[in-house]
Amino acid sequence: MGDIAEISECILQLQSKVERFHGSSLKEAQTRMIFIDPILKALGWDLTNPQEADVEHATIDGKAVDYALKINGRVVLLVEAKSLDDVLIDVKAITQVVGYASNEGVDWCVLTNGITYKIYHSTEKASAPEKLLFGVSINPKETSEHISVDHIAEKLNLLSPEAMKEGSLDQLGKELFTREKVRKGLDKLFADPPSKLIAMVKGATGDASIKADRVKEAIMSLWEERSATSLSVIPSPRAPAVGKAASAETRLGVKRGKTVHPPVKTLDGKALGSISSFARNHNPPLKYEGMRTAIDVLTACKSPDNSDYDFHYDVDYRKDGVYVVRKQGPGYRTFQRDVDDMRRKAGFID
Repeated sequence: MGDIAEISECILQLQSKVERFHGSSLKEAQTRMIFIDPILKALGWDLTNPQEADVEHATIDGKAVDYALKINGRVVLLVEAKSLDDVLIDVKAITQVVGYASNEGVDWCVLTNGITYKIYHSTEKASAPEKLLFGVSINPKETSEHISVDHIAEKLNLLSPEAMKEGSLDQLGKELFTREKVRKGLDKLFADPPSKLIAMVKGATGDASIKADRVKEAIMSLWEERSATSLSVIPSPRAPAVGKAASAETRLGVKRGKTVHPPVKTLDGKALGSISSFARNHNPPLKYEGMRTAIDVLTACKSPDNSDYDFHYDVDYRKDGVYVVRKQGPGYRTFQRDVDDMRRKAGFID
């Protein structure tokens, strides 16, 4: 694996430059030279060796991706750079880099502005933004006693040549993407339990007097309560080195914790119930996927059959409620970390 001490030292040096260049309209080429090249070199990539790194790599469609990183002459990782102040949420940009990788037969790609690195699995069966495995930032404002520089280095180290050789991202992707698919499957199953499941649960209680409709209500209620406990990527003091026996949760600092949202309200303060009940009772109905993606119900506004509606809700997250305004036009996805930021700014969590 890469040298964690060397990567950490590089991060510390770059952190001293973040504040100086932030908001300075640093262009992409400058961002690459000042921020991205040093990180890639610290990870162990030789950018001067054409057998290991192809800069301005020509793609099948005649365009170019900023870095094509190779092992034994074979491209294993594409890296697309943006300017320092790019917030990396443009769906077109995400789709572009994922498309580059998919067309090239490369499983993994990175979108970065030199501060934040977002790692995508190009062949995952999902929309481009949902192919995101994880993101990591070197921003010093995001480091604390909970997120150490070494922890950031260990996450970035998953992009090192050694980690790519060992298939560390492949293993991690299988664990986390499978977990997410299973979670969504369970959400669908328990949000509207089928008769077979109801019968199985009723039989397991050993009480034949319980009515099937009561069992169904209990399953739905218990699952809704369970959904308040979600998996969130949160800081951990130290992640063990990749390659050692550790679960995906441990390696990425994923912990289980309570996520409780305030009720949904209109701007005039009218309460619309919990996010789940709001989605369930909405006309037309909204697809509810559980608390981890609860805000998606309001922003993306998908139907239960996963089709997009022609409206969405703008969200103002406050401590006493999730205030919503219905707007025309397609919605947008909101990541859990963005929900956590909204909750934190609202004073709902520390």
